Amino acid sequence: MVIRGQVEGSLLLRDQLTVEPGGWVKASVSAPQMILGGAAEGEIRIRETLTLQSSGMLEGSTESGALLVAEGAILKGIIRRSGFGADNPPDQSTP
Repeated sequence: MVIRGQVEGSLLLRDQLTVEPGGWVKASVSAPQMILGGAAEGEIRIRETLTLQSSGMLEGSTESGALLVAEGAILKGIIRRSGFGADNPPDQSTP
């Protein structure tokens, strides 16, 4: 899924989420990978790799298998590294 505008709510994805520069997400997100060039706010749970591009801004609670942060990206909140992977998905029982 590619977001170029604004999205609010909950996103449970089987494929990569890309938020392009100028895009904005205020949501609970669960996805295998995420590339963030725009802004995101909320509980972000990425099973594999979360990539913050230099134009990216992330605020909230973040859990991912790997985190790549480019120079200039903004990251505010709680960051946890998890052992997520294809054989170990995040617990979906947590609201």
